[in-house]
Formats: sequence, structure tokens, C-alpha cells
Amino acid sequence: MSLSETIFSYNSASGNSAVRSFIEDEQLYFSLFDVVKAISAENKVLDMVSP
Repeated sequence: MSLSETIFSYNSASGNSAVRSFIEDEQLYFSLFDVVKAISAENKVLDMVSP
């Protein structure tokens, strides 16, 4: 099992983040590492904006 060339772009307050994915047995899976990295980056930006 390896991550595919399919990359989803997640647009957020921190900019664009690439999220890798793969399909196995007709199920779409996302890289947890990429998802956590994207959410973490967005939380850092939003934390600076919050009062």
C-alpha cells in the first residue's frame, strides 16, 4: 500500500496544504499525517487572530 499521486488541496487561513490519498478496495483514504499537519497550521494562524 502506498500513497497515490492523487493530491487534494486544502485551502485555509494558513494557505494551501496538500493532502495525499489512496484508494484500496473502492475506499478512499487520506493521509492522517497530512490532515493533522494542515489542521495544525490552520490552528496556529487562527490562534494568532483570536482575541
